[in-house]
Amino acid sequence: MTIEEGVLNRRFRVRLINCSSNGCLLESHAPLKVGTVGVVEIAVGNRQFSDTIQVMRCQAISGSPGVHHIGARLLPTMPLRRESLRHAMRCESGQVTTPSQSPKIERRSQNRSRA
Repeated sequence: MTIEEGVLNRRFRVRLINCSSNGCLLESHAPLKVGTVGVVEIAVGNRQFSDTIQVMRCQAISGSPGVHHIGARLLPTMPLRRESLRHAMRCESGQVTTPSQSPKIERRSQNRSRA
């Protein structure tokens, strides 16, 4: 008997409540098991961001039947890129500069005098 590996995908809507460069708080109508790894895709205006997450906690909200808050850690499974939620949050917080904001570096040798 051969055992094959596979991937099971399940898509559902979430609402982004809060986000930082390390994690996010999502709201969903479906619970997720702690430890679940998946990809979150968020549209902001006309831009799309995505990143791999790991569910750290899932809590049913009392007084709101069927609503769950999901605390997720953003996993660095790929390098930062413009479409990465981690990159967007780091730019927002000033932790990373975008190419247009990057300082210009002048290369000069301090040991040589300019003529």
